[in-house]
Amino acid sequence: MLEKAQFHSIPNKKSASSKAAIAALLHACPNIEKYAVHGENLDVFYYENGWEGTPAHLDVELDLDPASIKALPQGLRDPQWGGHVELGLSGGKEPGAIMEMPLPLWLCGLPVDEDILSSRKRDWVQQKQFLAISQIQPNSF
Repeated sequence: MLEKAQFHSIPNKKSASSKAAIAALLHACPNIEKYAVHGENLDVFYYENGWEGTPAHLDVELDLDPASIKALPQGLRDPQWGGHVELGLSGGKEPGAIMEMPLPLWLCGLPVDEDILSSRKRDWVQQKQFLAISQIQPNSF
C-alpha cells in the first residue's frame, strides 16, 4: 500500500521521513492493509504549520472500496461512515496518529463501542484519540 500512496505537497527534504511515517502508521494499524484490498490508495497531504494546533502534520485519507467495506463489522458498514478513513499523523516531539471516528479507530486497533460495531447504536460523539507511534522519529517531518 505504501508503494501506491499518493503524496501531495510534501517538500523534497521531507519526502523520505513522510514515507517512513506512513510505513510506521501501516505497521501500527495493520487492519488498514488487511481490509483495503480492492485497489484502494492512501492520499497523504502535508501541513508544515500543523493542523488544529499540532506541529507539522500529515493528513492521511483512504476511501474504502464497497467490496472492502463488506468485510467490516456490520456497524462500520453503515452509510453514515461512508467507508472514508481520515486521520492525522503528528510529527512533533510525541509523534503518532490522531483520529476521532469509529472506522479509523477500529482499523488502528483502538477500542470502539460494541454497540457501534454491531449497529445497535448509531450515535458517535467525536472525540480526538491519540495513538503514539514510536517508530516515527520526533520532529522528522
